Formats: sequence, C-alpha cells, structure tokens
Amino acid sequence: MDKRVEQIISRGSQGFSDRMSLHTMWQDTAENFYPEMADFTRTHSLGDEFASHLTTSYPILARQELSSAIQTMLRPYGQNWFSMGLANTPEIDGEGKQWLESADEMMRNFMFMRKNGFVRATSQLDNDYCTFGNGVISIEYTQDLTGIFFRSWHLKDVIWFEDYACEIDEVHRRWKITAENLISIFGADKVHAKVKEKAKKNPNAEINCRHIVISSDKYKNRQDGKEFKTPYVSLYVDVDNHHLIEETGAKVMHYVIPRWQTIAGSQYAYSPAAVAGLPDARLLQAMSLTLLEAGEKSVNPPMIATADAVRSDVNLLPGGVTWVDYDYDERLGTALSPMNIDKSGLNFGINVREETKMMVKEAFFLNRLQLPETSGMTATEVRQRIQEYIRKALPLFKSIELEYNGAICDMVFQMLWDRGVFGRAEDLPESLQGADIEFSFKSPLIEAEGDAKAQKYMQSVELLRVAAESDPSVINLINHSEALRDVYTGSEVPEKWVTTEKEMAEIMEQQKEQQQQDEQMEIMQQAGVAAQDLGKGVKEMMGGAA
Repeated sequence: MDKRVEQIISRGSQGFSDRMSLHTMWQDTAENFYPEMADFTRTHSLGDEFASHLTTSYPILARQELSSAIQTMLRPYGQNWFSMGLANTPEIDGEGKQWLESADEMMRNFMFMRKNGFVRATSQLDNDYCTFGNGVISIEYTQDLTGIFFRSWHLKDVIWFEDYACEIDEVHRRWKITAENLISIFGADKVHAKVKEKAKKNPNAEINCRHIVISSDKYKNRQDGKEFKTPYVSLYVDVDNHHLIEETGAKVMHYVIPRWQTIAGSQYAYSPAAVAGLPDARLLQAMSLTLLEAGEKSVNPPMIATADAVRSDVNLLPGGVTWVDYDYDERLGTALSPMNIDKSGLNFGINVREETKMMVKEAFFLNRLQLPETSGMTATEVRQRIQEYIRKALPLFKSIELEYNGAICDMVFQMLWDRGVFGRAEDLPESLQGADIEFSFKSPLIEAEGDAKAQKYMQSVELLRVAAESDPSVINLINHSEALRDVYTGSEVPEKWVTTEKEMAEIMEQQKEQQQQDEQMEIMQQAGVAAQDLGKGVKEMMGGAA
C-alpha cells in the first residue's frame, strides 16, 4: 500500500485512540438518556435489557420527545419542508420557479422512497444529535448508480478532522464487513487474496475495513501520479491486510455530520440538552430509588422481634408464618411488631422529584417547542410573546436548519444533479443559468417570524390611522405594497397567490391609463353637454329674433 495511504491510516488510528476519553462521557450520557447506544466502553449482547439499571424512564422519554419533535416539526412526512431558491437573486421568472418547484418534488420523492432509508437513518441521527450533540449519516449511490441511500453510523466508529476554517475535511469510518459481502460490493479482482480465501472457507468471516473521505488538497495525486479533479477523494482500505481496495474521486463528502454546540479546540460537539440535564437525570434516578424504598417500607415495614420470643425467621411474605415461643407472656409486649415508620417526608420527596423532572424537561427544550397561546391578547402582547418564543427556540432550530437539514439537502441535490436526475445543464431556464441554488426550510421559528411581521404591520397601520386623523399627509408614509409582500413571504403564502413586482407595475400602469381614459371621456361628455346647451341657447335666441 502507498506510504501516503499508510500515513492516513496511521493518523486515523491515532485519532480513534485520542478520542477514547470522550467515549467515557458518551457512555455515561447514553446510560442515562439513550441506553440502547450505551456500548462505547462495553459490548451489548442480543439479550441485554438496556434499561435494567434505571429506576425511572423519564430522562429517556425526554430525549425521545425532543428527537421526535425535530422530525415532526422540521422534516414532517408528506409536507414540503424545504424549498429551492437562488442565492442573491431578487427575481425569478415563471419558468425558473416552475423548474425549482419540479426539482423540489423530485428530491422529496427520492428522499422518502422506502428503500432509500431516509426516515430510518434521520430518526437514528436525531437521537444521536439530541444525546451526544453529534451524529453521522452517509449518503451514497446505490450499487447500480440509479439512486441514493441513507445510513446512520455509530459515533464510536467514526472520527473526523477539521481544516483551518473549522470545516470537516476528513472522515474515517471503521467498518466490519463479511468477506462475502466485501467481494460482492467491490469485485474479486479488487480485494486481497486472503479475503478470497476466507470467503471460500467461511463467507461470514469479518474483515476490518475503513472508509476514508479526505479533501483532495490533503491527498494530492493518485497512486499513478495523476491529479484529482474532484474536491474529495474516497478510499476503501482493508486494514487487516494493509490493502487499498478502491481509490476514487468524489464531488461531495458523502458524510453529513451535524454538530450542535462546538467548543474551541475540539472538532467534536456536545449536546447542551444532555450537559444540562445529566446532573438532574442522575438525581432523578437516585430520588426515584429512595422514594421506592421509602414507599415499600411504609407498605411493608420492617418488623421488631422481642428477644427469645421468636423461634423462627420472620416471614414477611403473604400468608407467611412466624413461630413464637408458647411460654412467652405477651403482657410484657407483643412478640413481633412493625417498626413505626415516619411517612411525613414522602410528600416532600415527591414534590422535589417533580421539580427535578421539570428541570430535565427544560434542559431538553420541551417547554419551548409549543407556540405561545395568543388568544385574547392585544397586538403588542402577541408580538412580545412571539419574540420571546423565537429567542428561546433559536438555539435549537437554527443549528438544525443549517448544520443538519441544509447539509443533507445540499448533498442530495448535488448527487442527483451529477446523475442527471434534473436534466441537462443547457436545458435549465435562462433565469437559473449559472445561479447558485440555496434551500429554505419551514419550521415553527419561520412561522413565528412571519406572525411577528404581520403583527408589526397591523400595529403600524393602526398608528398610521390615528396619526392621519391629525395630519392626513402621513397617509402615504408606509409603502403598503412592499410591507404586505414581506408579510406574505414571512407567512409562507403560496407564491402563485401574489403578483410579482413587474406584474404589479403593469397593473398600476393599466389602472393609470384607464383613469386617464375615464377622465378624457368625462371631459368629452361635459364638452358634448356644453355644446348641446350652447346649440339650444343659440336656437332659442334666433327663434326669439325671428
């Protein structure tokens, strides 16, 4: 294998080794919030009961609710949760808009096809993102190159490196695959001879491989010395046999790694929800256990036995029998009596436990996901509530839109474009030629911003109406056409409902011409009436003269 590839493999191995300390924290976090994934420092077996060490499931349910909210609020199935537009382009003609809408529909069809695994992979990624602040999903072409498929990967098997601009430019993924499947994917001529031997003896024998995607600036040239023309290079390596299976150029990274909150000096992110909620989750488990024990003692209290009176073990089972000395005189006290348990602290413990649950709920943004109730409020109160909602929800929605949904849509569009799904470049409408495609997304945050604009406009109109009563000259202070256009855009009113600025200008010109024609017609009518009156007057004068 090329020395350069050996160096890349060595760098990746060192990266996996350096990150082992982070696995300890991820393991602790997973044991409290995501026990199914708590195998960073130990191995799960098929029969493991994942949550056997927990006394309450509330932290798990909080994580599930947040991850489900991300999917239902930001990527709702069957709805147009993203749309294409052009960067820095103020106006798109009708043909261009029609092409973008058609491309939107084609992308959604590809992404939500069952065999592509988009829903399954993003669901797994949502849970990783909420729990660990990182997640890894790959977007690859199918073997026949006719489609794409999505797959989520365990964080312990993937590491990545950043460039100077803090953008991920190198990804290493550990991959255990059977010898039979390795030959099926790459062909017998590309795999090592030992792999073919293993496939004959034991087709299910596992081979330790690694997939590496690295920027071409780092990798430079091919093994044959030729320069790569693509932004990235994809390498499949048989680590067991030190064999380079495949080396190809790639136009995209093929991995989307959304990161929630990064810290300077580290390429790995953290989940602010898990960081804030972990102490309360631990406390909640301890308190639940204490309350369970206290409740059990109050229902089935410990027994007090009189010395030398009890002749057998104290049997606390239903219907159990405890033998007492026949000669014992119970006037000296009962031979066996329940311990007096003070139950006054149970209610206090339950109240503190409920407060701790609320802290976990707040840490996972669950109290910030619902739009505020605004019925019966004034316009000012509604605007204030909406602004408060935007401020609280911004850390959650914005990072997901940019790092997560935006990265997936950009990569899927590029991959489908390279395969000619959207047609040929020369067939693009003229308004889209050479333009940069950008995506916008629907979310409760966007809806709230649209509502805030509408409230501002209504408040401005009301102020204008009051001011116009004193000074009618201020009536044209607001450009109502431009203001309504902004409100409609923020409220996601369908584009076909709103006339374009060019169409509006034509309508205004037609109305102006019609007004001029009406004025001319009125002048002509008045002139005709005046002429008739003049003729009548002349006729009367001449008749009088005769």
